[in-house]
Amino acid sequence: MLTWLYTPADRPTLITKALNGPADMVIVDLEDAVAPTAKEAARAQVVALLGSLRSAPGPSRSSGEPSAPRAGTRPGESSAPWAEARPGEPPVPRAGTRPGESAPWAEARPGEVPAPRGRTRSGEVAVSVVRAARVQVRVNDVRTAWGQADLRDLAPVVAGTAGIRLPKVESPALIRAIADAVPGVPLHPLIESAIGLERAYEIATAHSSVASIGLGEADLRAELGVRDEAGLAWARSRVVVAARAAGLPAPAQSAYTDLRDLEGLAVSCRLGRAMGFRGRAAIHPAQLAVIEAAYRPTAPEIEAAQAVLTASGSGATLLPDGRFVDEAIVRQARSTLADADLRGA
Repeated sequence: MLTWLYTPADRPTLITKALNGPADMVIVDLEDAVAPTAKEAARAQVVALLGSLRSAPGPSRSSGEPSAPRAGTRPGESSAPWAEARPGEPPVPRAGTRPGESAPWAEARPGEVPAPRGRTRSGEVAVSVVRAARVQVRVNDVRTAWGQADLRDLAPVVAGTAGIRLPKVESPALIRAIADAVPGVPLHPLIESAIGLERAYEIATAHSSVASIGLGEADLRAELGVRDEAGLAWARSRVVVAARAAGLPAPAQSAYTDLRDLEGLAVSCRLGRAMGFRGRAAIHPAQLAVIEAAYRPTAPEIEAAQAVLTASGSGATLLPDGRFVDEAIVRQARSTLADADLRGA
C-alpha cells in the first residue's frame, strides 16, 4: 500500500466517494476531522457503517480480497484499564461518560446501534461498495471519555477491518490494555510526542496486535518547536528503525497539511522514501496521485534492479558500471521490482 486517505467520520458521502476512489486505504477519522458537538453522531454512523459490512460485502477490488467481516464481541462494561496508563494524571471517567453528565448511549443493548443525537450531515452510506479490508478507523485519544466510548461501541463491528488507528500513544501498557479490549483487531499506534518517540520500539513490540506504527507530525512539531522538515529527520528515522526492528512494515509518512503545495508534497515524499518510509497518508484526494508517483519505482531504478538480478546467482559480483552486488543488494532489487509490478510501473 502507498496511499491512505483520511475522511471525516461525520461525512458519509465523502466516505463513500473515498471507498470508490483510488486510495489503497480509507481512514475514517473520529478525532481531528470531527467537531466535539458531532462526535456522538459520528461514532454511531461509523458503528452502523461497519456493522452493515456483515450483510453487504460489496464488490472486490481484487480477487484476493477478504470477504465481509463477522461481528465481534462487546467487551464488558468494566472501568477502563487504560485510565491509569499514564502516571501523574487523574483517571478519566468510566467509558462512555464525560465529567458531570450521564451517557444515554451506554444504555443500548449489546449488538444494538446507538441512535445519534440530532441530524447527521448527510445521507446513508452506500455500503454495497464498502470493503472491510480497506477501512481503518482513527478513534479519539483513548485516555479520554470520547476515545473510550469509541472503543466500546466499535468493538462489536470492527473485526475484519484493517484495524484501529490510535492517536497520541505514549505507553506500551496502553497498547496492551486496548488489545485486551478489542482482541484480534489490528492496532496502528501513532506517536505524536517526545515521550512516545523515546518509547517507539517498546510501543511497536507491546502486543502482537500492533500491525504498524507511525508519526503524528503536527503534534510532534508543536511539542518540539520544529520549524521545518529538517527538524523531523531524527524522529522519522527513529520510527522507521523501530518499526523494522520490531518486524513491522515500513511506516507510512504522516499527512502533508499544505493542500495547495503539491510540489512540496512530492519533494517531501521523495525524501521520505529515501529515509525508508513506504507510502503516505493524505487529507485530500488531490494528494493521492502525487504520493503514488513519488513512491513508485522510477524507470532507472527498475532498470538497475533488473541488472542486479541478471548478474546475481554466483555470489558477490561486480557489475560493468562498477556497482558491487551481494545478497543484500539482490534483496533490495527484488523489492524494487515487486513494487514496480504491483504499482503497474
